Amino acid sequence: MTNKKDTISIRGIVLRQTFYKENDAIITSLGSDGLFSFYARGVNKISSKNFAPCSLLMDSCFILNVSSNNKKSLKEGAAITSYLIDKDFSSLALSNFIIELTLKTMDEDDDEGKEIYPYFLSSLKAIKESDNYLGVGVCYFIKTLSILGYGLNLNSCIRCQKSKSIVGISYEDGGFVCADCFNEKDYRLNAETMKFLHYCDLVSPDKIALLPKINSSIFPIIENLGYFIEKEAGISLKTIKLLKVI
Repeated sequence: MTNKKDTISIRGIVLRQTFYKENDAIITSLGSDGLFSFYARGVNKISSKNFAPCSLLMDSCFILNVSSNNKKSLKEGAAITSYLIDKDFSSLALSNFIIELTLKTMDEDDDEGKEIYPYFLSSLKAIKESDNYLGVGVCYFIKTLSILGYGLNLNSCIRCQKSKSIVGISYEDGGFVCADCFNEKDYRLNAETMKFLHYCDLVSPDKIALLPKINSSIFPIIENLGYFIEKEAGISLKTIKLLKVI
């Protein structure tokens, strides 16, 4: 972010448009500086020069006016790249899920938004370039939980810390479970799924597009991660149910 008198130049991907009055909107975006929002006057007019830069999932550069009480308003914007992915229902559903997860877990001016941005951007690129939708969704969910401080232990048994004979996962305790510690409340996983989850835990943003596509059904994992984040952080995600048909 660069400051110049009472204006700033900042880049971000539009996550939400909250329409106000007839043609105005409050725009919420995520960029390398984290989550930020600003007031955009007349942006809902198709004839507005800022209509495209403020469109959903548009990566744009914004020039913002900043008042003495730190309220931001749009001076002008320039659209760079659109990540609006509507090639099919699955890609659209996953995009909406990633947006909801981000908006409900990240706050403005917090470092978490800065940390999640590289994974957010890489996930959108991966959705655009491949059809490994649920794999990308699981990976982004795991990374979000980790950044929030609710990371799962996907390296060893959550109960005894042994790294051998892992057979399943406990969403109650938050991690892998070995054969000796496994009980009726845990979920048994096959080797392919456990390897995939371990990979997601370690993957860097630039490798998300290379996530392996597994044969096992992984929607139950996203569903259970939804229960986990609701239990741990009180966050309910409505868009998870849309992913069931993928």
